[in-house]
Amino acid sequence: MEKTLYIYDPANFKGHCLNSCPFVDLNHPNGQDLLNSTYVHYLEGVTFAEYNKRHGGNLIAQTWDEFFIVLERYNRETYIKPWKELTEEQYWDALECLPPCKWHDLNKRFNSFYISEAYTSDLHSFCIKDRKTGKYWQAIRSRFISDADLINDLVNQLGE
Repeated sequence: MEKTLYIYDPANFKGHCLNSCPFVDLNHPNGQDLLNSTYVHYLEGVTFAEYNKRHGGNLIAQTWDEFFIVLERYNRETYIKPWKELTEEQYWDALECLPPCKWHDLNKRFNSFYISEAYTSDLHSFCIKDRKTGKYWQAIRSRFISDADLINDLVNQLGE
């Protein structure tokens, strides 16, 4: 199975790679030479070095595991924002638009679910009903967040 390198500009990263090319072990003594040879390109018919120069000279090529770390960091920094208040109607619209996931009581005060369709990666739109205040909240969070962290996240924002 052929491995792939993912090419992007780290200074101007917007959540996607610009291109890809077959894997070359850059730690191998001849790795950089192989990456810049013409037989490893899918890059507009040029070598990686020429492609890099055409696109500003700041591109890097990484394995999926390396690129995925950058992508996940970008997604979390971009999409995880403070909780926003919803109306009751917006809450019910979210609950009924797609089958809810993990719809349950977090404790006696809070009820929560997340929308089954991911926003991106493992990030989903979470909704919380606060029985104490009668308010409704929404935020993008990882579907792997624990109930305790979900509660703490909202309660800390509310200053309680």
